Amino acid sequence: MSRIPLSDWKEKNYPGKCPSLRTCRNWANDGLIPGAVKVGGLWFVDESIEKQANGNSRVARILAA
Repeated sequence: MSRIPLSDWKEKNYPGKCPSLRTCRNWANDGLIPGAVKVGGLWFVDESIEKQANGNSRVARILAA
């Protein structure tokens, strides 16, 4: 389980012109970033969970089992 800070995740996934950190926090809070967890007051993204996510809820359920 490799957790990276949300700011590093943002730079990695959106090189160049990227969304604001506040927007990414809103996405994480709304559950739109797979593997995002809040520890204390900071957001982190678990890279192993994010790599497994593909947007298909049925596949995600099977992989989680």
